[in-house]
Amino acid sequence: MQLIKNIKHGDTIIEVVFAFSVFAAVAIFSVNMMNSGLNNIQRTLETTMARNTIDSQADAIRFIHNNFLAERNFSDNTAQFQLIWNELKTISRDPRTLSSGDPVGASFDVNDYTSCEGVYEGEGTRTSQIITYEAFVLNPRYIVPYYGAGIKYANDEYSNIVNNIVIGGVDEGEKNGKLTTSSLYPRIIYGTTLTDTDEGLKEASIFQRAIRAEGVWDIIVYSNSRNKDRSEYYDFYIRTCWDAAGTHTPSTITTIVRLYNPEMIE
Repeated sequence: MQLIKNIKHGDTIIEVVFAFSVFAAVAIFSVNMMNSGLNNIQRTLETTMARNTIDSQADAIRFIHNNFLAERNFSDNTAQFQLIWNELKTISRDPRTLSSGDPVGASFDVNDYTSCEGVYEGEGTRTSQIITYEAFVLNPRYIVPYYGAGIKYANDEYSNIVNNIVIGGVDEGEKNGKLTTSSLYPRIIYGTTLTDTDEGLKEASIFQRAIRAEGVWDIIVYSNSRNKDRSEYYDFYIRTCWDAAGTHTPSTITTIVRLYNPEMIE
């Protein structure tokens, strides 16, 4: 009887290469899916934080306006929010300069820029939104009422307080220094203040002074009237721009808050 030997063959080089190719394809696909999932989570978080920043600006704007409405018949010495509202009106922009046919006005749309840096520094023929339209940011942690001439708040004159509430606007230095592009997502960075005590300058414990505003800015546009003080309404454009995770184009969110002038609607 002839014995038949079982001859076992190993995998060929083609089979080994094919197996490694399949493994590599599955591994790459899995890693890409994980990265895509993480980017989606990160973008969702960044969008949520951006909306929170926008909401805080909108709430601060409405708060100032509502208090102005409640006390607009008061005298200048007793009106507590009139100065802040008047400060906002001074930096409102003429809508005729924001038309699409105007080369400067055409840059009013943040989506016309290819990068967030262009919004701040200008891009090509488009100018900087921050400089051109007197952009500003409200510090919602520092909105305090006016108590009358000579009365200080935290050992500071109220005129200085207003500058710490309305950041930017007509202040060229603040727009260039405190309104900056975003490193993470649209946000306001807060820091401690320095107070003058018997021991010299001492750092306060509360974080209320805005050091800078990253990726967020506000622009005011008054209605078609040639006189901004006699405008029917004021549109507050609250804009954001940041480089979201896993994207090649800037991410933007814009909200418009329209507030009416009581002197014109009554």
